[in-house]
Amino acid sequence: SIRPPPCPMDKLKKKASAMAEKAAPAAGAALIRAGSALEKAAPVAAEAAGKASAAAASASEVIKDKAMQNATVAELVTKHGDKAEAARDAVGSVLAKAFGPSQKMRNFAANPTADILIDNPDLLFEGLALVTALRHPKAGIMRGMFEEGMQRAAKSEVAGKAQEAAVTQGINSAVGQATQGAVTSLPPEVSKAATDYVKQNPKEVMQMMKMVAQLR
Repeated sequence: SIRPPPCPMDKLKKKASAMAEKAAPAAGAALIRAGSALEKAAPVAAEAAGKASAAAASASEVIKDKAMQNATVAELVTKHGDKAEAARDAVGSVLAKAFGPSQKMRNFAANPTADILIDNPDLLFEGLALVTALRHPKAGIMRGMFEEGMQRAAKSEVAGKAQEAAVTQGINSAVGQATQGAVTSLPPEVSKAATDYVKQNPKEVMQMMKMVAQLR
């Protein structure tokens, strides 16, 4: 009898099977090497994760400690215990990001006088930054009072509408920066307007700034 010719598909199957048999040992070795690499990497990854967790916990504690340095926050936590934890953490975060009192502010807090404000008009903006960061209920009043008062004081010094507009814009910009955390720069005309405002309204300004001094 005549045997039929071999099917091309059968040849391909046999060839593929032979190739698979030859490749099996190499694939197995590769898997073993990969497993060994993963085994070696696992302790390193675990150590890195542990360090990251410890760093995060440390940062959290720093924020909480910063918040507790504020008398208002500390009093809330003392009175309300665990219920005030979230508020303490939130305020601590704001303080850590937005406000670090300067030496001049600490000096003013120790001995609040109008003369210090006249010599250091930037303290008005630093005080506004603090009450805003702490979400003090009088922060909005203080902003409006300072903004309007400095603009009023500047009007008596400027020569024309153009100069008045420029000074007003500078005051608004400085006040806006203060409510965002800190004033990056204080133009001379804004500094003068703040100084004149303190001179013209010492009681009004001191009332607000003494409130600021009591917060730290």
